[in-house]
Amino acid sequence: MKYDEQFLLKAAARLEQQARELVFTTTAKFGIVALGVSFLGAEIMTYFAKTDFPVAGIVFIATGIAVIGGIIEGRARAFQLRVQVNQLLALVQIEHNTHRPNLEV
Repeated sequence: MKYDEQFLLKAAARLEQQARELVFTTTAKFGIVALGVSFLGAEIMTYFAKTDFPVAGIVFIATGIAVIGGIIEGRARAFQLRVQVNQLLALVQIEHNTHRPNLEV
């Protein structure tokens, strides 16, 4: 397999794009799942307890906690992708620094 600088640069750019989108998508996933689960859970509690629970409050709090968790998780995953981007760019720079054309004197 031959060294392909353009492949590494394209891979780095793709990873960087994924890192930028990751915080939003992770937060949205966490929020949507929490919204559904907390709403269903609050409705089940209301049904079985035969009393009125503050369903909106439970849903709001659970969703808020999940969104905060999604932001934290998304940032952690994005950080890992950015580490990979820097590793790829470092490989490209090492290749530039170590494989200079032969100079004749």
